[in-house]
Amino acid sequence: MRRQNTQAHESLSQAPRTLLHQAQGTKTSSFRSWSRHMTTPENVRTQRLLSILSMGLCDALQDETISHDEAELLLFSPHMMRLCKNIAASKLLLDLIHLGTELHSIKRLVGTDEWNRSLNEIRENARFVLAQSEVTDSQLDSWVDRLLGNDSCRS
Repeated sequence: MRRQNTQAHESLSQAPRTLLHQAQGTKTSSFRSWSRHMTTPENVRTQRLLSILSMGLCDALQDETISHDEAELLLFSPHMMRLCKNIAASKLLLDLIHLGTELHSIKRLVGTDEWNRSLNEIRENARFVLAQSEVTDSQLDSWVDRLLGNDSCRS
């Protein structure tokens, strides 16, 4: 059993390079067009929001209030890695999203202890992204208004 877990862990450690190569090769033209027009403050705001989302997803996964499938739909997917790469997201943010894509496999193949360590690593990396990013004036614009389709309101 120990040997099987070691082999599974070695296999998982190779996955980041494979997914990164896949993400580099695939781009969505409409998103690429939009991301070229994304300003630095919008980029920073997006990365901060995704970092906060990743911490919440880790808490919800640990509390078993959401499934791995739902976490993948919200953030932890190769598709989100490609989108973040297209906006030139920080390597740390890309790495934490990638680790999120591996959570289900880690829990199933390596065990709950390693899964918990991975959740904590995602949280720590997200906190670091937040601590290293500068809050800009544009972040005062309410992203909730945009999300709900009310661009004319400001809070």
